[in-house]
Formats: sequence, C-alpha cells, structure tokens
Amino acid sequence: MRLKILVRARKDAKAVEAAARAYYPDFDVRVESLGGARGEELASRIASEAEPFTLAILPRGAASLVSPAELPPLARLVEAPARDVRNLRLAQIAALIDRGRALIRLAARWSPGLGSYILDAPAAPPGVEASPDSDNTLLYSRGLDTLSGLVGWGLSGHALAYTRGDSMVVHYSGEALAGLSVSPPGPRVEWARPPPGGAAPAPLEAVAEANRGVLEAAVGSLASWLRGAAGEPSRVIVPWSGGKDSTAALIVAVEAFGAERVVAVAVDTGVEFPESGEYIERASSRLGVEVVQVRAPLREAILGGRGLPRRGERWCTGLKLEALASAVRRIARGEPRPVVVVGDRDAESRARSRRPQARVDPYHGILTLAPLKLLGGAHALLIPVARGLGVNGLYGEGFYRIGCYICPYMRGWELHILRSRLRGRLESRLPEARRLLGLFLDGGN
Repeated sequence: MRLKILVRARKDAKAVEAAARAYYPDFDVRVESLGGARGEELASRIASEAEPFTLAILPRGAASLVSPAELPPLARLVEAPARDVRNLRLAQIAALIDRGRALIRLAARWSPGLGSYILDAPAAPPGVEASPDSDNTLLYSRGLDTLSGLVGWGLSGHALAYTRGDSMVVHYSGEALAGLSVSPPGPRVEWARPPPGGAAPAPLEAVAEANRGVLEAAVGSLASWLRGAAGEPSRVIVPWSGGKDSTAALIVAVEAFGAERVVAVAVDTGVEFPESGEYIERASSRLGVEVVQVRAPLREAILGGRGLPRRGERWCTGLKLEALASAVRRIARGEPRPVVVVGDRDAESRARSRRPQARVDPYHGILTLAPLKLLGGAHALLIPVARGLGVNGLYGEGFYRIGCYICPYMRGWELHILRSRLRGRLESRLPEARRLLGLFLDGGN
C-alpha cells in the first residue's frame, strides 16, 4: 500500500523525500507539499488532500490546528520537534515516518455508546507507545476467559490488546486493565486494575460493525493500490494459512480482481491445527475462490529423526517455503502476467517491515505485492468478520498468531492456551499429536 506523506512546504518535501530514499528504498511513498500553507489554510489543505493511509508531518505546534474529525479513516498527524521539517536530520525524519506508520495501525479510541473500540483515532490509547514493533489484536470469547482467569475478574465482550516483544498491555472498556509478560513458558501478570463499571463491551461481530467505515475504507484503498501495482494480472496467487493476515489479503485480492482470477495456495505441514483447514474450507466456499492444497513433509521429517525445529533453527520454514514456491511456479507456468499477493504486515517482524510493498520474491521469481503492510492485527482480524466470513477459531481461543502446533516461536500466552485447553483436543483428533506434543511441551516425556 502506498504511503502518502503531506508536508507544509516544498523544501520540507525535499527533505522527506531524501529520508525516504535513504531509509525506505524501493518503498511506495509519495511526498506532497501543501504549498507553504499556514494556520487555517494548512488545516484546510490537509483535510481536503488527505486520504486513507496518509501521514501529515507538521511543524511543531501545528497539529492542534487540524480537527481529527475532518480527516478520512486511517490518516494520521505527526508533529515534528521543530518549526520546519527541513531542519531535521534524515534519521529524525525517518523516525517520524516510523511513528506515523505505527499510528496508522495502533491508534484507537473507546466509544461508550457503541461499547466498542474504534480503530481510528488521533493517537494510541494512553500508555501505548507508537513503536515500529508494536501491534494490536482483539481478545474475545475463550481468549478473554483466559485473561479473566489470569487477572481474577470476570470479563466479557472484547478487549484490545497491544503487544510488543514479550509484553502485552490490555485495554478494556476504555481503560488500561492489565500488563502481562507473555514470554515462555507462560504468561505472568505484572500489574492489573479492576475493570471499570458500566455496560459490558460488545461482542466481536458488533465491533466489526462499529468499525465498518474504517474497514471498508481500508479494503477499498488497498484494492485500488493492488490494481495500480499489478496492472491487469492474468492470475492472482495468494498464499493462505487460514490466519487473519492471509485471509484479509485474500479478501483484498478478490475485491481488486474478482474471485475468478484468484487462486489460494494452502500448505499443509502435517502439524497444522485442524481449525485452520476447517476455516479455509468454509471461507473459500463463501468467497468462491479455488484453493490448491500442497504438502510440506515437516511431520515426516520430525518423526523420521530430524527433531523439532527450535528458535534459531527454523529449518521448517525452508520446507514450507519450498513447497509454496513450487506450487506458485506451477500455477504461474504459462500465465502471461501472474502476481502473488501476500499478507505481510509491518508489525509482524522487523524483517517484514523492511520489505517494500512490491518486490520480486527470490523463492519463485514473481512480482509479489503486500497490501496490508500498514494495517494492525486488529484491522486484519475484523476485515473477514465484517465481510461475513468469520475468522479461524483459534483466535477465539486467544491466539495472536497462528502457525503449526509445535511452532518454536509460540509465545507463553499461546503455550498456556495450548497446554490448558487445546492439547487434549488435538491428541484426541490427531493420532500423531500425542507424540509430537510430548516432544514439544514435555521434552519427550
């Protein structure tokens, strides 16, 4: 997705362009000057020229001139620590851009009337830093029950959780509720406050409805960008795990090009949660897209003696990527203009945040587009809900990210859920899960 940056004057624009070239090479960034406007004229120009995924970098003290209500969804204001942006070092300008990108995904406000968090606001909730490695998600259903058990208070509806590394801060009914360490082996409550009184927050479907304007603006803008970046593709290939990000990317691809041109590729490693395959089957039927299933022999490699993947030794990723790339090359063979659409988002990892929105992937050599890069995890979760597709059942269990059930990068939060609630279910459904989970959770016992 293109990031549009507005600045007050032409010399400011030149400075921001230089910072973008230095720190965001190959990124789709467009910088525009507002012709030296000041005061009310500056505010008026920003309101009229901003669009979704716009960042206005303003002189010190100027942000108060602009009413957030006049901005379109997913447009943000960032104030420079100087009267003129041009006087900042390139590293300082890049830091402002990073902050603005983070605000696009993190900003939210509580609406008491709707009983819902709205994922569009001038700032993130109090205590949440707009950091490049921060993300958000929604806790609901059994995931919220897990939080209730940890903090000792009954909670219902939904909570907005912010993650950064191995920490999680949870907001509930407009107030900061708890801070947790989620590093392995399990979550630890570091602080907690009683939940505020009043009506219970809304359920997930009502949250999606409360955010419909933001979500539809996002999907429409992302689909428009895809059409411009891809031209007229003959085939659109979407890797699909059944997780929120790849599902949202699939929805945007269908919105941009129609279901008849889109094919999804699902890789089965033999150690996937059953909920992922079940969700792919349901959602693909609703979307009307073809799904190509391919196999990566991860389970066979582990049981054959290779041992479990570990942090720093994620050989499993190579198997999965090779199976995916082989399928992509096979589908693209003979196509005059194939493209791949992926669900990469900036906050997933530092490596993914550095990838440009459009690139040629080295695994399969095909133009690969990442429309969701600027979105937050909560946006990605709600897009399929708003489109009537629901989401993978593992999110209702409380999972933040979804992979295989022996993923070495599972955080303590997910490990707690796996041990306390999902292990027995997996072992009863999958004959090999008892042995694999014994290796993963018990060290082979």
